Amino acid sequence: MNDTSSGEVFRLALMWMKECDCVKDADPQQDGLDRWRPTRLLDLSDLKSESYHQENYTSKNITESRRTNLYTGRPKHPDDAEVRLVDTRSARHRNNSYYVTLSHRWGDNKGMQQVMLKQKNLEDLTRGLKLKNLPEHFRNAIEFAATLHNVQYIWIDSLCIIQDSTEDWLIESSLMHQVYSQSYLNISATAAEQSRQWLYLRRKSRIPREAEADLNIKGLPGSRSEKDRVEERRRYEAGMQPRLERDAHKYIRRCMVIDASHFEDLVTQASVNRRAWVLQERLLAPRVLYFCQGQIAWECREHSAAGVLPWGLPTFQRRQNDDIFEEIPLKGLEPLLHGKALRENRLQGMPEPDPHLLENEELKIRLYALELWNRIGEMYSMTELSFSKDKLPALSGIANKMSETIRCGYVAGLWDWNLPSQLLWRVQPEFKRDSNSFVHHGKRPRQDGMRTYRTPSFSWVSLDAGTHNGKPIFCGEVTDQDILVKMESVVIVQSAEQRTDHFGQVSGGHIILWGSIFKVRLYEKALGRHAWQFDDERDLKTQGISKHDFANVYLDCPNDDNEERPIFNSDDIYCLPMALGERSENGKKAHEYMLQCARSGIHNENTRGSEGRQQLLYLV
Repeated sequence: MNDTSSGEVFRLALMWMKECDCVKDADPQQDGLDRWRPTRLLDLSDLKSESYHQENYTSKNITESRRTNLYTGRPKHPDDAEVRLVDTRSARHRNNSYYVTLSHRWGDNKGMQQVMLKQKNLEDLTRGLKLKNLPEHFRNAIEFAATLHNVQYIWIDSLCIIQDSTEDWLIESSLMHQVYSQSYLNISATAAEQSRQWLYLRRKSRIPREAEADLNIKGLPGSRSEKDRVEERRRYEAGMQPRLERDAHKYIRRCMVIDASHFEDLVTQASVNRRAWVLQERLLAPRVLYFCQGQIAWECREHSAAGVLPWGLPTFQRRQNDDIFEEIPLKGLEPLLHGKALRENRLQGMPEPDPHLLENEELKIRLYALELWNRIGEMYSMTELSFSKDKLPALSGIANKMSETIRCGYVAGLWDWNLPSQLLWRVQPEFKRDSNSFVHHGKRPRQDGMRTYRTPSFSWVSLDAGTHNGKPIFCGEVTDQDILVKMESVVIVQSAEQRTDHFGQVSGGHIILWGSIFKVRLYEKALGRHAWQFDDERDLKTQGISKHDFANVYLDCPNDDNEERPIFNSDDIYCLPMALGERSENGKKAHEYMLQCARSGIHNENTRGSEGRQQLLYLV
């Protein structure tokens, strides 16, 4: 076979699973503890055969003919095989067998009825559902799962959650952090745009854009020993020249030069991974097997690989200043390892600006965990949703998981520890070279063409930032330094249907803080740019500046907001100074961060206050 269902490809997937330590194979005969499972699973018993598992399931003659061996037993033909929906709370299914999950794109299957679990067919699916009645990549995924040792079940969202029951959907969506994190493997239908498409596609065996060359690897992470680094530092401090003759060939290595963006193009840019729900599936699952265009790929907490590069992919990235650093794995969620590395990469060699937060172990873990959270938020802001109301639920699983290390209150996409600094997220416009202008992708949530409420406007979850290939929302740096406001309280109201899930949908919320407001005027300028200036002579005198335009403006949704209520040249716009920033290497603060607010978004609780003085502000 020359597609991704061949025995060779199957053995490669088994090798990755065997080499991975993210999930330990357990012997059901020896392990007496019941495993956690989702409420419902599809039972693969009809597809499992004793003879298949008694043999070495990596042997070529079995894996290449597994379509015939797999169904020995009652069914006489693969199309007669069935899967059954089971309730895992029953004693019969309380065992130690594993389950796998499937990530897929629902798609628009014109001319084909979408197969899904509903209240009216619940009993039918418990009696059995023939494979021939399922979409192609469902069938392929089920078939593949049945070949895996100790795997007895598969979880597919559309077949394991009652799709026309809001109550069931809310309960099950609140368990996503466990559904994926407790799974044996996540199978990703990466190349399938719709469910009628096959999981398996024709293989491509050529290594992408590769060559071999002798390269000097000096300066790359891991190229020097600790002894060499100490010696180089000693000679530098003593004013001695480096030993060029001795070191001339020390760092020369025979290297394979490959396309470092291969995994990005193959996996990350695939349409299924542009879906918001799938991002948390990818993050939470201990390991993912991708069925891509022409090959399979692998991702776990330890490494990434692809069919053409089975032993691993490059782990180096380049910063804007051309420094080389080791990539932090996407699935790396350990604060003291991956979060710390993210922070060090962001600081780019500058001194730690918040050393006092690192003196306490709990605060240090929280600070590094929030670095991980900011990366998740920035990636999530570039994904897509079919239903606007799902923005928080599709993030709830990973938020629940991260709460174990962040350990503070969740505020609709933000966290209540050092919350004022987190309010300083921004939507960056995208510069289009063809039109030589800036494009603003930010949009307020809509459903069926109508504006809809999602979260309070102070959270980045309240808006959609644009396209997958555009600019993400940039999250605010978490700090307690140089903050110009004082937080009084924060309130988040969970939706009536989801009051037990603190990470799900919300129906309202606000924050109350002390701060100073200034009246400003916003302007539109050419080429999609904006500017602002102080609009009160008293404020100009207080600030000691002349009246001129400031061009450093990041507006969330200028097009939508101006359409609903004019914000340009308006007499009703105010700004709230929030913090000094950004912290530079010499410690100087070059500017202030400010929040722009319409008067309708600020409730002044101090009736005697005036612009420019401390006031109690109510932000919604």
